[in-house]
Amino acid sequence: MARPRKLNKKLISLILEKIADGETIREIFETDGNGIDCSWTTFRKALVSDKDDLMIRYEKSKSLAVDYLLSDIEHKRKKLEKQLMSGEIDPKQGHNLVNILKIMTTNRQWSASKLRPKVYSKAAELTIKGDKTEPLNIKWNS
Repeated sequence: MARPRKLNKKLISLILEKIADGETIREIFETDGNGIDCSWTTFRKALVSDKDDLMIRYEKSKSLAVDYLLSDIEHKRKKLEKQLMSGEIDPKQGHNLVNILKIMTTNRQWSASKLRPKVYSKAAELTIKGDKTEPLNIKWNS
């Protein structure tokens, strides 16, 4: 069945909500029966044309998704910690789950640094301000 090509405000809001909840573009547009009855191409064209500040709203949704996904990792960590402390999970199984959680955390941190570099990037940034009429002097004390 062909997907309708019309985007409306309700559909755009639904797409942006799904993005903010951490779903990927691929998941949103390739999952049948999720209420999204347009294609990625249609949505992308709307983003590019940027009617109604859609690109800004899209970027805010992506930003919210990063925060959601990072909090999801923290939630899983706390849950695993409780299960280990209560003895619900034996130490050997817990060790494997901790390693999986480490991998997931690293992946989410990397994603966050790419999607929101100003907030989550590890890169050091140096800004030097000074008088434009004076030269910049750098000295090393030995």
